[in-house]
Amino acid sequence: MNVRVRALNEVLPFLARLDNPVRRAGHVEMIGAVLGIEDRLVLQELKSAVRDRRRLIGPGLEKAIGGGGEAPSAAEATLLRALMDATEVRQTLLGELTEEDLEGSWMGEVVGAIRDLAGAGEEVTYPRIGSRVSTKAGDMMTRIAAQPHPPASLEEGRGCLSALRAGRLRREMTDIQKRLESGTETAGGAADTDSLLRRKVDLKRRIEALQQGV
Repeated sequence: MNVRVRALNEVLPFLARLDNPVRRAGHVEMIGAVLGIEDRLVLQELKSAVRDRRRLIGPGLEKAIGGGGEAPSAAEATLLRALMDATEVRQTLLGELTEEDLEGSWMGEVVGAIRDLAGAGEEVTYPRIGSRVSTKAGDMMTRIAAQPHPPASLEEGRGCLSALRAGRLRREMTDIQKRLESGTETAGGAADTDSLLRRKVDLKRRIEALQQGV
């Protein structure tokens, strides 16, 4: 089952419980925009699921949804919410985020889209961002946005940013260790080995500093 199908299956029970048709329509519009499918298909499936008391989408809509991938991490989800929930929090976090922080994460292109919208003075919304990012990033956003959650604070956003930074540094440290163990660094001799070892020590120090909130 691909991630877009899982995303809609996860939010379907929540949508079905909404008594307010205006709120329900708003969520359907957002989900349709981010997933890249027509609102009427989502609404039709919602009505059908509510009528039949189903918790999973039908095969018709499942065929309309393509793509796949992994689920968003807790740190990615909370950081996205922090960026979306309050303008002041978003502005502060954008000032602290660098491209390097989100290297290898789908959040990188989402943050890029947020920067573009905010810089142009446009409203920052999930549908607007969804129209500017890849299918994978849009799928991840759908899973996060459609789930009920309390607003994320600046402190929570910073904590998640630190977790993502530490994760990136750990991946680099793991790569260095593999290079040291496999001997692929020997092209430059002992000098390259020393350089990798120094980099590994520096990465460890930076990870410990992030964990301590320094």
